[in-house]
Amino acid sequence: MSIWQRQVIQNPPWQVFWVYLPETGDYTKDYKEAGRRLDALKHSRLFSQSEEDGEKDSLSGQRSALRNAKCKTSKEYWKEVSKKFTAAQVKPDGKERLDSIGLIKRFAELSRVRSFPSTSTVAGWDFYRLAKEDAKPELAAYRDELANLKLYRARGFDSDFPYDFDLFFKETLTAKRMEDSYGIKVTEKDLTAAKSRLDGLVKKVGFAPSPYYAILLLDGDGIGKKLDEMKGKNASGEAFHRQFSQRLSQFAAKTIEIVQAEQGGFLVYNGGDDVLLLASLQAAIRLAQKLAQAYRQAFAGLVEASLSGAVLIAHHLSPLSRVLADLRAAEKHAKAVQKDDWGNKDTLCVGLSKRGGEPLLARSRWKAVEDFETAWVSPFREGQLANSLPYLLRDDLRVANTLEEKAVSALLCYRFRRQASESFKKEAQSLAERWVDWAKSIEEKLSGSSKSHTEETRRQAFEEAVNWLVIARFLGQGGKE
Repeated sequence: MSIWQRQVIQNPPWQVFWVYLPETGDYTKDYKEAGRRLDALKHSRLFSQSEEDGEKDSLSGQRSALRNAKCKTSKEYWKEVSKKFTAAQVKPDGKERLDSIGLIKRFAELSRVRSFPSTSTVAGWDFYRLAKEDAKPELAAYRDELANLKLYRARGFDSDFPYDFDLFFKETLTAKRMEDSYGIKVTEKDLTAAKSRLDGLVKKVGFAPSPYYAILLLDGDGIGKKLDEMKGKNASGEAFHRQFSQRLSQFAAKTIEIVQAEQGGFLVYNGGDDVLLLASLQAAIRLAQKLAQAYRQAFAGLVEASLSGAVLIAHHLSPLSRVLADLRAAEKHAKAVQKDDWGNKDTLCVGLSKRGGEPLLARSRWKAVEDFETAWVSPFREGQLANSLPYLLRDDLRVANTLEEKAVSALLCYRFRRQASESFKKEAQSLAERWVDWAKSIEEKLSGSSKSHTEETRRQAFEEAVNWLVIARFLGQGGKE
């Protein structure tokens, strides 16, 4: 109880800041002064130091895991607690240790009223949609076989497949994973029939599900800058502010329309100018594009506005804390470009985070990736461009530093044609020229004016243009390891 009091009552996980001041009759001036005071308040240290002793919780790793005086360790305590719950609620044998906040989030009423899919379910979403369309008998046969194992039904509302989509991945069907994830003890022989049914389902669909999903973080550019530019005083400044807020509300409503499970999107947070969501691998960039377009349209006629942010592709078993950290780093990378007079950066960064390495990052203006699926992903999917193209281009660019610009373009065009199928060589030439222009546009976004271009920014721009091809290849292969 002392841990609970400290974490929930004395040091709650959120803080609320507010200020007020008398009106002077100059709305714009009053608004700016209120903003200045609020910034000052947020930068003030108004909280006491909190000592979190002992073993930390297994979710955030920041706060003390709940325990009592009878148990020597929190692991021992949670080993006893887990006996009262299913493995889906609390992992057995002390493998999961919750703090007060984790406990509330796990068992609060809201968690029963509104469920949210696991990262495994999001990763398997593209596969599931095709299975329902093209392999319904095989899907039903696999579902019925799993019923014999008496597994926890995480998606009990879905009669077609009421289980978590981690069961679409063959590595889940092992005796150890069944015990760790579902709390049931079976032998490898007990799982033979289920593995056979899953093989039949995968064969009918035509491909195995990708173990990767995407998480998106998008944020409006230069909100403070736009509000600082409120014209006039009194009524005119207030009118602009009201209209601006109304446009944000319109975008928030449009976001709910765009981000739907049927389209592979799962909305986590929708705060007006910023959005956080999970998405299936093949839907992620398309959803980001729709949101960026909706944001521009929401402000049309009032002010020129753009979204910037990141799409991070991650493995479904990667710790979510690490994924979120990589996502925020990718968003910061997207924002580290030149802005216009209204504070707009208009940039998307896509990150590919494979297990065991640093994320591969690629930035671009939104306009350059409008047809990313058809122009760049599709040629790799259809075998029109060789999978080795991005890596050979990277090697070419290492020796291209000594060449003039025309020679570099000729070398890159040659590489595209050389790595294209016979029937695609003409299109490959066109793609090569477009890719060179794309790299130049990235360079301009990094450096601002042509006068400030340097050898380093040029090298970085081509590196990120190559990374876009690596990502296109990855998506074209269906997100295979």
